[in-house]
Amino acid sequence: MAGQKLRGFVGQGMDARKKAFVPFTHPYPPGSYTWTCPATGYYLLTNWGSGGSTGAGPGASGGFTQSLVLFAKGETVAVIVSTTSGVASTFTFKGRTVTAGGALGNAPGTASGGDRNLNGSAGGSGSPASNGLGNSGGTAAPGATGGAGSPGEGTYRGADGGTSGPGAGSSNGSVIYGYGYAIIVRQPNAMRT
Repeated sequence: MAGQKLRGFVGQGMDARKKAFVPFTHPYPPGSYTWTCPATGYYLLTNWGSGGSTGAGPGASGGFTQSLVLFAKGETVAVIVSTTSGVASTFTFKGRTVTAGGALGNAPGTASGGDRNLNGSAGGSGSPASNGLGNSGGTAAPGATGGAGSPGEGTYRGADGGTSGPGAGSSNGSVIYGYGYAIIVRQPNAMRT
């Protein structure tokens, strides 16, 4: 059609390039922190409570939580990571608290407030200790005196019983137990799974 003018996208770039995804991973050992969101997006918050230790018997494992949360740049999360047996690890944000309870002796830690909550497992106490819950829980230490493995999910594997990994229970007579731990990881898409 002679004389008809082009309308709309003339002069606009048509390459449809997207900005490259920039991952952020923030690991937290025991202590208290404030995390400030560096870029708007979905973040996976994962935490373990400390494992149990009696020094004279097998310890239970701590709880485990995961939450997928949309944060805007500049929003904050209070992060408390347990430092001793029996103390919980928590994330507090947007009026919500997510708790991975610490095990106390042979009493497992409980988990609450997350999208995925896995309680800890019992130590041996006269029978074999329990493996950690979830699809990648840690293995219990062998025998009736072993500590419990800690819970885990996906790539976030629980620690084996009798080790100093996140949330693991101590073995009989040992003061080595799992510490609390927390991780905040930016997710590559905005889809909830």
